[in-house]
Amino acid sequence: MHYDSERKKKHGVNIIAVVIVAAVIIVIGLAVFFNWDKISYYFKNGEMPGEETVLDPTEAPEITPLPATPEPVEPINFAGSTIGTRFNPPAGYERVAVESGSFAEYLRNFQLKSYGTVAKLADGTDNLTAPTEAVLELDVRKNGLQQCADSIIRLYAEYRYARGEYEYVSFDCYTNPVFTMNFSFWTQGNRVRANGNKLEWYQPDNATPGDTSYSTFRYYLDNVFNYANTYSLKNQMMQIDSADLQVGDCLIITADQTGGTDGHAMIVVDVAVEKSTGKKVFMIAEGNTPATEMYVIKDYANDTVWFSLNEDGTFTKQTADGRTVTYPLDAFRRFKR
Repeated sequence: MHYDSERKKKHGVNIIAVVIVAAVIIVIGLAVFFNWDKISYYFKNGEMPGEETVLDPTEAPEITPLPATPEPVEPINFAGSTIGTRFNPPAGYERVAVESGSFAEYLRNFQLKSYGTVAKLADGTDNLTAPTEAVLELDVRKNGLQQCADSIIRLYAEYRYARGEYEYVSFDCYTNPVFTMNFSFWTQGNRVRANGNKLEWYQPDNATPGDTSYSTFRYYLDNVFNYANTYSLKNQMMQIDSADLQVGDCLIITADQTGGTDGHAMIVVDVAVEKSTGKKVFMIAEGNTPATEMYVIKDYANDTVWFSLNEDGTFTKQTADGRTVTYPLDAFRRFKR
């Protein structure tokens, strides 16, 4: 009887133990089930997640923070002394790369007068119709010969002269047949004179062959200015696709296209491109009639010196007297060499 009692007692203890163990297993199982994300995070990262940690059975992807909004760029650096340092491209745009030593680099680094300086006319008076954002450091003789097309000729000739590339300093005159006045031949002591309706070379008695001085160069240019114009410069240059507009290209319109008595010529002195779309904006400088120091033109309606093409590839601007002129596709020109 005593043996049966002991056996029953032990049997009861065993049942209780089994129940306790089962309960513990169930509790642990439930804890693992409800905290499986945290346990997985621990085995993966070696630490328990903090309160701020976002847990997701599918492992939430890392979130890259949005870039900080850039500080707005001022359109003009008033202390800048060149085209490239005075003007910043519009937001989202960057300047196109130009080759070292190129005409494009020469223009972008061209020296400017102090911001706000008024361009001077050939007679020394102020050009009150010219913008004052950027006047080029390029003088004008009192003879008044250096007008719009001549100003472009001057820039290109100065670039080539400074490099000693005299063979490229060569310009056509508005004559029939076309007469080409080249500096290399000029330095041999030759000069130009009119013979009826034509021009011809001759060598004066006081000729000084081999004279490549700057004063001789400027005298040569005065003669070019006297006989060249928008027609001759436009015909000398090659036509380009306006979509391919580059620094150093020109926009030239002749009198028959303006409906007036004068044509006009301007030169692109900088280009920038919108990185996301490839859209171009460009900056233009011009001389004018009467002869004036060159200056960067301004879009007063949008308060900027950066312009863009029309949808059809043409270009429209307002003249100093308020007229609107559109430059057609054949107005876009480039020096051939």
